[in-house]
Amino acid sequence: MNDGKLYITSGRNDSRKTYGWNDQPFLDIYTITKNTDDTYQEAELVNNKINTKYHEGLVSFSPDGKTMYFSRESFYEKDFQKDSLSNRKFSQVYLFKATKLGKDWDTVEALAFNSENYSVKNPAVSADGKTLYFASNMPGGFGDFDIYKAAINDDGTVGEAENLGQKVNTEGQEMFPYISSNNTLYFSSTGHLGLGGLDVFYTKEIDGKMAPIRNLGIPINSNGDDFAFTIDEESDEGFVSSNRDGGKGSDDVYTFKKLQPLCDVLITTTVLDDKTREPLSGASVSLFDAEGNKVVSKTTNAEGVVEFIVECEQDTELEVVIDGFDSKKVQVKGTNEEENNVQISLDPIEKLIAAETIDLAPIFFDFDQSNITAQAAFELDKLVQIMTKYPNMVIKATSHTDNRGTDSYNNALSERRAKTTVQYVISKGIDASRISGEGKGETEPKVDCSTGCTQEQHSENRRSEFIIVSGTLAAE
Repeated sequence: MNDGKLYITSGRNDSRKTYGWNDQPFLDIYTITKNTDDTYQEAELVNNKINTKYHEGLVSFSPDGKTMYFSRESFYEKDFQKDSLSNRKFSQVYLFKATKLGKDWDTVEALAFNSENYSVKNPAVSADGKTLYFASNMPGGFGDFDIYKAAINDDGTVGEAENLGQKVNTEGQEMFPYISSNNTLYFSSTGHLGLGGLDVFYTKEIDGKMAPIRNLGIPINSNGDDFAFTIDEESDEGFVSSNRDGGKGSDDVYTFKKLQPLCDVLITTTVLDDKTREPLSGASVSLFDAEGNKVVSKTTNAEGVVEFIVECEQDTELEVVIDGFDSKKVQVKGTNEEENNVQISLDPIEKLIAAETIDLAPIFFDFDQSNITAQAAFELDKLVQIMTKYPNMVIKATSHTDNRGTDSYNNALSERRAKTTVQYVISKGIDASRISGEGKGETEPKVDCSTGCTQEQHSENRRSEFIIVSGTLAAE
C-alpha cells in the first residue's frame, strides 16, 4: 500500500502479447484504490515509464512514499544471453527505482548491483528507509535464490549486497522478503520446514543475530505456493499472494487480519539407539495433536533428527517406529518457548522377548467390544515385527474379559477378541500357521474384581497376552 493505493503485479492485460512459458500476458504493475468501505476500485495500469513490454515485478516504497523500487526483465536494458542452437533469448531480472513527480512516477534508474550474470528481484525497504532487502541468485549464496540486504545511502545510492546467512538461506529458494515496521523479516521459502511449496516464514535480527526461523502456519500458508506477504503491524492487516485451491486465477491476492500474536514452537526430535547412543536414521516419527489425530509423519535424517512446528501451549504426542526397535510414544507438554528439544531412546526389539512370552504393553479393548483400537494396533505391530524377524517363532494369543456379563457371554466375547487379534497379525503378512488364539473369558483376571473394581481395573482385565509356543531367536 502507498498513498491509499494497493500496488499489485498482474498478467491481466490481454492486449499484451503472451509469455511463451505459460501463455499468459506479460506482468505489469497496477494500482487499486481502496474505498472507505474496504472495497476496491478497478485496477489501473501504472504509466509506461514503469510498465514496458517486458515483465515488471513487485514494488516497495521509501518511507516518504516518493521513491519506488521495482523489478523488471533485463531485456529492457538489452542485456540477455542467446542460445546458439534454439536462438532463444534468456534474460535476468534487474532492480530499478523511480521517483514520484507530482502524482505520477518518473526518472527510472537501474540499481548499481544489477548484473547480466544473475538476477536481483523482490525489493523491500525497511521502515527507516536505510536498508533494501531483496532476493538474488548471485554467486556465493547458499541455494538457488537467497535473501540479501544492502544499505541505502543518504544520496540514494545502494551499497554492497550482504547475504543474510545460512540461518535464513537454505539450499532451496528464499524469496519475497518483507521487513515490517517492527523490523520483523518475513520471506517465502522452499527450504525451511513448511506445508507446501513456498511457505511464508518470519524472523528478526537481534543483537546482530537472526532469531529462529518460524513458519507463519495456516491460514497464511497452504499446500500451494504462498508469497509476497506484507502486513501493517499497527492495524494487523495485510496481504499475501497464493496459488492455493479455490482462487480465481493462477496466483491470487488475499487479504487477512491477524487475530492474535504469532506464536509457535519448533520441536526438534532426536531418536537414539538406547544401547549404543548412536542416532537412528530412517525412523518414522509421527506427530499427534491433543485429540489423538495424526498431524504429519516424517523420517529422521542421518543425525536421527526430525523437526515439527506446533502452536504454543499445545500438548502433542510423538510416535516413533523403526525396524529392529521397540516403538515408543512420548507425550510433549505444550510450551511458549521458541524451541523444544526432545530426545527419544529406543530399545532393541529383543527386549520385549521374555523366556515364554512376548511382553507387549497391555492391549486393552473397549467395554463390550472386540475391534482393534489404535493403541492395540501400535502394540500388535511390535509382535508382527518380532515374528517377521524370527520366522520360526509360533505364538498363542490369549484374550481375557472383565467379569461384567455372564460367563457364556464373556467366553464368546473373548473368543471374538482373540480371533480379531489373530486376524490382525495375519493381515500384516504373518502366516496363519504361526499364530493361534484362545478366549479365556473372565477365568484368569489380572485384578480380582469379585468385591468390585474401578473402571481402570476392569480395563486391565480386558486384555490380550502372547505366549511363545515354539521357536528360537535365530533370525534368518
